[in-house]
Amino acid sequence: MAIERGNFDLTGPKQLTEVDWTNNHHRRAVVASLVEGAYNLEYDRQESRDPQVQSSRWWNFFHFQLKRALVDDKDSSIYGAVYEIKHTHLNHLPKCAPKYVIAFRGTILKLSTAKRDLKLNIKVLTDVLHMDRHRFKPALEAVQQVVQEAGSANIWLAGHSLGSSIAMMVGKSMAQEGKCMEAFLFNPPLLGNVLLKIIGNQYLQDAMRLTETLCNFGTLFVGGGHVRQGQYDQFNALSSWIPNLFVNRHDPICSEYIGHFRNRNNVEKQFGARMIGRVAVLQPTLGVLKAAVGMNP
Repeated sequence: MAIERGNFDLTGPKQLTEVDWTNNHHRRAVVASLVEGAYNLEYDRQESRDPQVQSSRWWNFFHFQLKRALVDDKDSSIYGAVYEIKHTHLNHLPKCAPKYVIAFRGTILKLSTAKRDLKLNIKVLTDVLHMDRHRFKPALEAVQQVVQEAGSANIWLAGHSLGSSIAMMVGKSMAQEGKCMEAFLFNPPLLGNVLLKIIGNQYLQDAMRLTETLCNFGTLFVGGGHVRQGQYDQFNALSSWIPNLFVNRHDPICSEYIGHFRNRNNVEKQFGARMIGRVAVLQPTLGVLKAAVGMNP
């Protein structure tokens, strides 16, 4: 889902003059603003504007500074930003605040960026985004560099739509290395079964999801029930990483997460968590649906 340039003074959360970093709503609003800042950086590049004139309000208002813009070397577009919080006392951060936030924008359907972004969306749909050498891999390297400098404990990941897919893949890769990072994913794509979008009855949708889960479970046993140790290790590493997902139930690109977790809960009730764990090895879960809120409905 593409969004237009945002004006902080018109749509930004200006009421947050004092951020309580222990408040989930404050955290979500600030991180969403930093993602908006990443969008605006690319709009500024396309329009040859100085980002310090207006776009910087999206991060300066919350006492962050832009440390680095992330640039796609294939089309020179800015797809993300590394923000560092400004603090008055050396080696002192506000309680529960991140030291760095790395934010990734979503699709921009404008000028030269549209073609590249749409190709990346196809990679998301075909599950090959992790193979992209011009955006995903440099994004992962940028995060690894910041983690090497500051450690993973005070670094947050964030993204919207296509950007949330990048943030999710980066978060998964880091979790597999034993570095679990706080992540805020707005409208992450999950299209699921196309038939589910056509069927309007929730009970039929849940029945189809349950059938798909049972088929996966049956395939596991028909195949002898053998799962490689490496798969268990991978699942165990990912199971400790719980990103924050924010979805809009009316957005078909991401709303399937709601059905996904409802189905998971139903299967756990009927068959127990042990079965879910084995199926999850084939289809590892990516986190817990903590909220159903859209950044841009």
